[in-house]
Amino acid sequence: MRKSERKERHNLRGGILPIMLLLGLLASLSMVQAADEPQFGIRPANPSADAATSGYFTLKAQAGDTLKDAVIVANPGTVPIKVALYPVDATSGQGGGAIYMGSTDPRKGVGAWITMDKAVVDVAPQKQETVPFTITVPKETRASQYLGGIAIQLDRGTSAATQEAGSFGVTTVTRALTAVLVNVGEIAATPSLHIIGAQVADVDGLPTLTLSVQNDGATLVKSHGDVTMTDAAGKTVLSSQLTLALTQ
Repeated sequence: MRKSERKERHNLRGGILPIMLLLGLLASLSMVQAADEPQFGIRPANPSADAATSGYFTLKAQAGDTLKDAVIVANPGTVPIKVALYPVDATSGQGGGAIYMGSTDPRKGVGAWITMDKAVVDVAPQKQETVPFTITVPKETRASQYLGGIAIQLDRGTSAATQEAGSFGVTTVTRALTAVLVNVGEIAATPSLHIIGAQVADVDGLPTLTLSVQNDGATLVKSHGDVTMTDAAGKTVLSSQLTLALTQ
């Protein structure tokens, strides 16, 4: 069996980011949820007073510090749920924003710093449970902003459907996530962003310009810019505006 896991995007900071500018059609996506499906959500137990950041954690620490906090896992539905909780790292996504990694992906950043008090929690209908966690910042961590998250998904144990030999199966995992932004030390406020590469190629028959953008500063960066590409005769063949949110 092969599994595919949905990764959330969150408009916060990046490393090397490929940006693809296409000439083509945009497809709209929709999601349908049956009324009797389990429902769940996650949020900080001690939210910020600022409504703009109350949905995720913004924490301050020094290298070597240990922080303690908690998340609330809510069940607004009508059926009991059992959910698995796990920390994850974040990385830059194609086109900007952050992608939060999967439950089996290696953890090297914030995801590795977080230890959950519980890996699995049962929540009754119309109820919520508080789950504490600990963040241990490594002593060698340099002053910067670091982004990760805490995710929850239904804990199905070993009950996932199996496929007959020789067949191909895909399991789609729906999860909820709250971001964890850790500001370590005294952070330099000067942003630093560079275009470090450019390549033109056909992707599925469409002319595509791919830029590699690197945030080599210590803060989250949300940048704006224009990209113009000309041919050998100086004629403009591509002009596009960019808005990017990058992780380090």
